[in-house]
Amino acid sequence: MKFLRAFDRWVARNTLLAYWLGIVICFALLLVAHGWGASDTQALRMQMATSRSTT
Repeated sequence: MKFLRAFDRWVARNTLLAYWLGIVICFALLLVAHGWGASDTQALRMQMATSRSTT
């Protein structure tokens, strides 16, 4: 609870910095999610290609 109060005070003092920090964190999360999805898609494509070639 103490951490939340301190964080709230920090955001109140540094509104613009907190705003940009939030945007950067969201962008990083989107990049990670995209990379994770892309690697899953690539693995699925390879699996489909190998299953086709064995038949």
